[in-house]
Order: sequence, then C-alpha cells, then structure tokens
Amino acid sequence: MADAVESAFPAAVITGVELEDEEGAMLYVVRMERGERTLDVELSPEGVIGEIEIELGLDDVPQYMAEAIRQATGGGEIALIEMHELRGRVQDGELVALDEPMVVYEVGFIVDNRRHLVEVADEPALELPQPARAAIRDAFPEAIVKQVEAEREMGLTLYEVELVQNGQEVEVEVSADGVIAEVQVSVKAEELPPAVADAILRAADGAKVPELEKVEIRATPELATLDEPQVVYEAEFSRDGKEYEIRIASDGTVIELKEEQGEDHDDEAD
Repeated sequence: MADAVESAFPAAVITGVELEDEEGAMLYVVRMERGERTLDVELSPEGVIGEIEIELGLDDVPQYMAEAIRQATGGGEIALIEMHELRGRVQDGELVALDEPMVVYEVGFIVDNRRHLVEVADEPALELPQPARAAIRDAFPEAIVKQVEAEREMGLTLYEVELVQNGQEVEVEVSADGVIAEVQVSVKAEELPPAVADAILRAADGAKVPELEKVEIRATPELATLDEPQVVYEAEFSRDGKEYEIRIASDGTVIELKEEQGEDHDDEAD
C-alpha cells in the first residue's frame, strides 16, 4: 500500500491513515499534503486506488467544467469545490480498477442564505468511446458536452455530439476511433461568403431563410482524414408551402438542393 502511494504521489507527505469498511472491502484512506493542497486517497491493501479527493478553487477547474459548475449553481455563491477522481469500485468485496477514471465535482453553494450541494460531471461525454472523447477534448478543450447520439452510416458507428463552447452551440460527428468527420455551427447571414449569400438568395427566391449553418467536412464517409477541411454551407427555407434544404460550396456552387420530405422512420440495413 505504501509503495502505491509513494509511486502515485511522490511529492506528497502522508499526514494520516484510517481503515474503513466499504461494502465488505477493507480500504485505507490516506490523507496527504502536496504543496498547499490536501488530498484524501482511498486504496486497497494491494495498492489499487479507488478514489482521490482534492479541494479546489474555481480557478483550478478546467474552464469547460467551471462553466458547467456556474450553470449548475445558478449564480449562487460557491463555498466549496471538491474533485473526486474515481479510479476503482468495489465488486464482490474487492476494489477493482476502472478501465478509465471518472471525475466528479462536488460543489457546495449558497442561495438565499441556504447551503446547497450539487454534483457536476461531464456525464454525456462518458457515452463516447475513449478515443472519440479524447478527440473531442483535444479539438474543443473548453466545450461542454450536452448530448451524444450514436448512429450507423455506411456500416460505421458514428457519434453525433452536441457541444457548447464559449456560448456557441457546435455539432460534431466523430467515429469510435476518434476521427472527426464533421463540425457544424450556426452562422449569421453577414458571415457568409458573398458567393454563398448570393446563391442562397437566388435559390430561396424571396423566401425567409431562418437557419444558416457552416459545415466543416474533415473526413470522407470512409473516415479517411482529408488533407484540407472542405467547407460547405447549409440553409433551410420555405417556398410555396414546401420546405427545402440547400448545400453550397464556398465559391457559391450549389452542391445540393432538395425538398424536405419529413422524418423517415424506415430502418436501413447496414
């Protein structure tokens, strides 16, 4: 047990050790000082670490999670933030290491002179395979994952991930092995290249265009990474009582103009 602690926390000084029973497993809780931080580490006699608990300030939390904490506390006064890094769980009276650690922030905050407690975790991101999650985090380090949906396309499993980064919604399509296929964001009319804006106006023929999106294609349907991202623009509009979607290249070339037929509930064979 001591070797595991020294190996994992070489700069820490042990200040206390307790033994506790958790679901039939006897575990040590080791309190340590590392710099100005106090750590509580739960581990088995064999050296398997179950949980690391550290008290933090909001500035010590990754920015994307700090924003999630602010949203979760609704503007209340934050009194305490504890990071719980879960590395193992008890199964059949034995502490077993997780395949991948999970981090949960326990936040105490005050609203109307009353203390509240909330747990904040990047839970939707946990629905992604680790390579996909790492690719999303590398490409969008400050984003909060809102929703994850899996779909089959050309025999491949792709994940549609809804993010919020710096207040902007972003949709990302990523493969299980971490290849980002598409990045989609909403854009304003004044942000369109002139050729694209002209093509949309001609196609809409006076109809109102309520939604504009920029789609950055980073990989082919076979998910082979492109040398340079290919950017297209999408717009939806109504004309003569019908709904249309148009895709336009950056030079104004219309790639596709199709009438929306509503949702298709038929299952497609892979």
